[in-house]
Amino acid sequence: RRFLEWLLLLILEAMETKAMPFAAQGITSIWSSLALLKWRPEDAALEVLCEESRHLRLDHTFNQDMAAELARSLLTLKVEDPRPEYQIADYVARRGLSLRADTLL
Repeated sequence: RRFLEWLLLLILEAMETKAMPFAAQGITSIWSSLALLKWRPEDAALEVLCEESRHLRLDHTFNQDMAAELARSLLTLKVEDPRPEYQIADYVARRGLSLRADTLL
């Protein structure tokens, strides 16, 4: 667990300082991994992750599977923040008629 904490700290520091870009897949994978481990980071770490998630809808690779996984992760971790929630709502609003039933929540 200590290694995972160090790795998360490194990733969040890179996000916060904008030292490296994170694509939609990377951000979604971080949320998903934290949810699978049932590991809710401290508030400061969540703040950085939520802020980085703010621009997911602008990434052309953000898709339905990622939106559904992000929603599941937010529910599992009990994260209530409008920044990542808006990414899901915006995706559903824009693509509502073409969503696949197999990944709907």
